[in-house]
Parts: sequence; C-alpha cells; structure tokens
Amino acid sequence: MNKAITLLCCSIIIGTGVVVYADTLSSVISCDGAIWVSSSVIGETETYAVGFFTTDLATLLTDLDVGKNRKISTNTEINSSGSLGIDEYSEKVTETRGKLPECLFIPENNSTFRRDKTSYTGLMQTGTYISGRLVDKETVAKTGLNGTGLLLSRAISEDENLTETHSSDVAGNMSLMEVFRLGAEDEP
Repeated sequence: MNKAITLLCCSIIIGTGVVVYADTLSSVISCDGAIWVSSSVIGETETYAVGFFTTDLATLLTDLDVGKNRKISTNTEINSSGSLGIDEYSEKVTETRGKLPECLFIPENNSTFRRDKTSYTGLMQTGTYISGRLVDKETVAKTGLNGTGLLLSRAISEDENLTETHSSDVAGNMSLMEVFRLGAEDEP
C-alpha cells in the first residue's frame, strides 16, 4: 500500500513538473545513492549550461529562471558526503551595429562586439558547492566551495580593444569564494 501511494505521489509530481515552454525549472533532491542533473539555455546571444553529479548521501537544490528579455538567473546549492562533479558554463555575446555611413569611401567601423564567459569544472571527494549566475546585460557569477578535491575556474571578457582573463586551479582541502562581474557599464 505504501509503495502504491509513493508511486502515485511521484507520478503526480513528475507529471505536473514537466511543462513545455517553462520559464522556471527547479529541483530539490535528497538521495543516498547517485544524482545527475543537467540543464541548459541556449539563445541567440546567451548560453548557460550545467551538469552536476553526486554519489553517497547528498542534497541538491537548483533553480533556473529565464525571464523577460532572455535574462537568465540561476541558484544552486549542493551538499555531498561523497563524490561531487561540477561543470557550469555561461556566456553572453553582445554585438551592435551602428548607422551605416552615407559615403561609400568611409569604412564601416561603427559596430561593437563583446563576449563574456565563465566556467567552473571540478571533481570533489566531498563538499558543498554554492553558485549563482546572472546572464543579462552583464554577466555575474558568484561561487562558493568548501571541501576536498580539484576545481578549475575561468573567466574571459573581451571586446574590440581589451581582453581580460582569470584562471584559478585549486586542489586539496579548500574554501573558495569568487565573484565575477563582466560587461558592467562604468559608473560615473
């Protein structure tokens, strides 16, 4: 009887949780086994892709929201007493074209281009991973990690005149907090 009620509840949750054209995807999973979660948003100028896996006793909370004007925001928290795999990527490309010159002899150098990318890849023996992403007019990546393992982080921001890069590779026991804010307008 308990198995039948459990299956009925699971089918109701799964049946109502799968919605075509959803703007918000949320998962809360507690497991004493294995978890694998993957989500992505691929648009004309923005990309967000993530894959996580855990083994042993773990809790995963993830929220992916695609709002108006393709604004992507995510929040993730994972606690794992066993292995934890992390692969999280975001990218924003902005290209604007100005008014074409009226004279054929004037070159068309009135466009702008900007690309911002962040990525985190890691394999932890055990630990807690917390992240928040915003892919909008600017790209914001906030990441916290406490545990044992290996983590590689990358951030790249480039336009016509400037390229900024950040790389950090951490191995062993770690406590890490990083914030990247790319593509922000200068404040006067």
